Parts: sequence; structure tokens; C-alpha cells
Amino acid sequence: MRVARSWKQLPFHWLIPFVFFCIGLLYIYAAPHFEASDNEFHVGVIKWIFDTGELPVQTDEHDYLYGHEANQPPLYYLTMAPIYSAFDTTDFSDYFLRNPLVLFGHPKRLGNRNFIFYRQPYPPDLAGVSLALYVIRLLTLGMAVATVAAVYQSARTIMPGHVGFAVLATSLVAFNPMFLFISTSITNDVMVTALSTLAAWQMLVMLRHGFDSRRSLFLAILIAGAALAKLNGLVTLPVVGLAGLWTLFRTRDRRGFIILGIAVSVVFLAAAGWWIARNLSLYGELFGTKSMLDYYGRRSIALSRMLTEEFQSLRISYWGLLSSSAS
Repeated sequence: MRVARSWKQLPFHWLIPFVFFCIGLLYIYAAPHFEASDNEFHVGVIKWIFDTGELPVQTDEHDYLYGHEANQPPLYYLTMAPIYSAFDTTDFSDYFLRNPLVLFGHPKRLGNRNFIFYRQPYPPDLAGVSLALYVIRLLTLGMAVATVAAVYQSARTIMPGHVGFAVLATSLVAFNPMFLFISTSITNDVMVTALSTLAAWQMLVMLRHGFDSRRSLFLAILIAGAALAKLNGLVTLPVVGLAGLWTLFRTRDRRGFIILGIAVSVVFLAAAGWWIARNLSLYGELFGTKSMLDYYGRRSIALSRMLTEEFQSLRISYWGLLSSSAS
């Protein structure tokens, strides 16, 4: 009985995120730069912003390192570009040496996996561009720590009296090898996941306790940030909207609902409106996705076959696909 009571009193709200962070440090040490899927393109966007002071523009010329990631919303890259600029990265061309023999798209085949040739992978090369990339990866891991903490708080909000439920839910996220691997790479996926998970937590609190002006403002900032981190972050907007309608139905708090609506609208337009206006000016569309498909091609495939192949990719990658060449 005492053991069970002591177990429930452990500070899991920070203990699991801390353990996750420590394991993430091991992943950063073990996995060289550029090994996660599309990392070279994400780094390419950051480098382009550093080199030119501007966001990349989508083009049918595929020689630019940023590739198709020029379509991405810019928040992650604008956050990391000042970090990149704080280091001497003049050795980038010497460091980034593509491996022409790498096996792409064959996750089940044994063979040459490394995307680039590494000069000194172990011990880590803590100088020049390599050091800059390690710092960016460390900050990205910090965003993933926020995700883990938000999952725990969300589970506690759903079932306040069941610590085991929160521990299980959080552990399923935190100790998934693929989540750890991606969380220690350079990608905007980690930022949008963190912001969306935090938004989900605050939404659940709203559903349980009703509207609150400060929480509504915080939700508005999280929604705008998620949308400006990656396009799928826009999903938070209708989900929170539906949660707001349900809270209105349950509490009859019209004032709280109106404040939520105004906060989300104003913050979203202030934070992301310029990026949408830029897309309209450059590509004649809200998000630039059609232009990206025009430049990089569409898949001509039957729906049934696409679902089968995508499920196969999901099955393989859910637990751990720890190589860019296999994606």
C-alpha cells in the first residue's frame, strides 16, 4: 500500500520529460547530422535565410539545397537562423559532402545508409557548422520536451485521479524510438508538434473548466504559432473552434466564446497574415501547395494502392526508421 502511494507521489510531470531529454542527448551523440529524413532541406532553408536575409522562393530549378521545403511556413527556420548565424559556418561546403552511393527508398535493404560523408562523427565535431547544427538540434530537442510535458498534463486533465494513465500515455510518446530520433534532428515537425500538443492541453483545460481570457489568448498564440510552423498546424484551428462551441453549449458563456474568437482571429492575422499575403503575391494561392506540386510533381496512383503503400510506410516508420536513405 505504501509503495503504491509513494509511486503516485513521484513528480512524473517533470521526471518523464527529464528522462526523455537525457535519452535525447544520447540520440544527438549517436546520430550524425543529416541522417533524419529531409534534414538537408531543412538546413538548406536555414542556411538560405542566413546567406540572403530572405525566405526562399519556390522554383522549378532543383539545384537549391532547400528543395521542396521552400513551401514550408517559416517560423522554425526564422527561429533557428539567428542560432546558425552565431557560429562560423564558412566550412559548410567542406562539411556537407553528399554520398553518391547512398541507398534511397529501400528501408528493408542492408547497405550504404549515410547521406553524407562524415569527417569526424565520433567524438562529435564541435566546431564550425557542425557545432551550429548540434546547438540547433539541442534546441529542437527542447521543443520535444515541451511536447512530452504537454502530453502528461493533457492526460492528467482528462483523468485527474489516474496517475498511471498519464504515465502510460506520456511514456508511449516519449520513449518511442522514432519520436526520439526525429526530436533530435533538424525539422519543423518538432515545433509544430510541440505547439499543437500544448494547444490540445489548453483546449482540454477549457473543456473542463470553461473559458478564461488569458487561456484564450494563450490558445490563440499557440494556434497561430502552429500554423506558422507547418501547414498541418492549421488543424488546431477548427478543433479548438469545435471545442469552443461545445464549451459555449455547456456553460452558456457567450462573452468567453466571443473573446476566444476575437483573440484567435486577431493573433492569427497578426502572426500569419503576412505569410499568407506573401503566398498570394508570389504564387496566387494561400499556402503555395499547388506550386510545390507543380514544381516537384504529383503522384499518379490509385487510391487503394496509395493507402496500402502509405500504411506500409507508416508501419515501418512508426517504431523506428533511423535513416534518411530509407525514407
